[in-house]
Amino acid sequence: MASIEEPQTVAPVEQEWSLGYSMASGSVPLARIHARRTLTLWQWAGDVEDAVLILSELVANAVRYAGKPGTLAGVRLAMLEDGTLLIDVSDPMPAFPGFGSIVAPSPTEVSGRGICLARALGARVGWFLRADGDGKTVRAELPPPDGAVKRCTNWRRVPLDLAREAREPSTAPYIDRSVQCQLSAHDDGDHFGLLADASTCGAALWLQWHGADEARLAVLPDCPVTAPGPDGEGCCLFADHTMQHTWEDALEEVSCTS
Repeated sequence: MASIEEPQTVAPVEQEWSLGYSMASGSVPLARIHARRTLTLWQWAGDVEDAVLILSELVANAVRYAGKPGTLAGVRLAMLEDGTLLIDVSDPMPAFPGFGSIVAPSPTEVSGRGICLARALGARVGWFLRADGDGKTVRAELPPPDGAVKRCTNWRRVPLDLAREAREPSTAPYIDRSVQCQLSAHDDGDHFGLLADASTCGAALWLQWHGADEARLAVLPDCPVTAPGPDGEGCCLFADHTMQHTWEDALEEVSCTS
């Protein structure tokens, strides 16, 4: 009996990010940090911590069961227009033995909970062979919560002169041609699109625009609020931003300061 669940998503991709990681245990926390930052910047409406945990488990599985010298674990996040989040982790093993018969491990077992945990958190999990024939991809699909607040959908093309100017203080090798406002739904006013981390410690380079024609560069200090989870990474937006933090449970314990 086939154990492959073909992807069922049909909505167009709105945001996409991918990176390859070495097949080493140290890649798991690194992928977790990158995923949390990416989903926070996207303002994905679902539970970011659940998504980060699922990705962490899938990467750990790839490293443990499919790691080969000189190979990479490919990680991809894609947010669809309907708010669905795809978490893809690829590895060089062209099979997933026993996928169709995965059951929750006993309380005495110390591993084997990754797929079961992802499903318990509401993800639809499947796997499929990669199109290039080089291994497989394990995919977890997470829907957004009902009634979630959508972020601002304004986009701004980065003016050529500002793009050139932005390369000077930036540590990034390139500047995106256009950026999306990273604020949640807000009143008419300034919009902010992230361009890159700045060379200044604890700051990032943003495109700030008002209306259709006014735009400028802004080096803004990172929000100092840290997550209440075990990793404790900080908020990925600028100080005094006008939106809720990803970690809702700790809002009464933390606050933004300049």
